[in-house]
Parts: sequence; structure tokens; C-alpha cells
Amino acid sequence: MKKYEYKKVDFQRLTEPHHLELDVNKLNELGAEGWELVLIDSGEYVFKREIF
Repeated sequence: MKKYEYKKVDFQRLTEPHHLELDVNKLNELGAEGWELVLIDSGEYVFKREIF
């Protein structure tokens, strides 16, 4: 059975300063670390990655 860990990230930490646009570089960093976006809720992003 696969196991996952989860991470909540506040929307403001993933936006460019003084803009409401997502910072693609930050999203790419999370993706390179194996994190996958699974939920957006109340200004927070929830990511998961498999535990090996």
C-alpha cells in the first residue's frame, strides 16, 4: 500500500511579491521535490508526495 505525506502552503508564499500571480519557479521547486498539488482550499494549497 502506498503511503503519502502532505504539506499545506499558504497562497501568499506561492505568489510573486506585490502580485497575485503564482510564482512558477516556486511551484517547479516543489514539483522537483516530488510534491503534487492535490487541493486548493481557503487560500491554502495542499500538496502530497509518496513516502518510499
